[in-house]
Amino acid sequence: MKIKVERNIYYVIKNKDAAEYLGKSEIEVLLQIQDKISKARMLNGKKAFNEYWVCNIDEPYADKVIEVILKGESDKQEE
Repeated sequence: MKIKVERNIYYVIKNKDAAEYLGKSEIEVLLQIQDKISKARMLNGKKAFNEYWVCNIDEPYADKVIEVILKGESDKQEE
């Protein structure tokens, strides 16, 4: 059973894909964007970057992963 998550709220770019498919100037722009975001986050009292585990939804274990994530999010809201 596939669980549908209603929205995409993150941009995920695999480093290997960026290196393979983007030119040097495009990677520089991407790094500038990351830098701008990280500086703005720090000005707002946040960590420069959050860290994430990424799971491709076509993996056979993906449904189990999303169930754990959704349960964790639900548990946080109940606290």
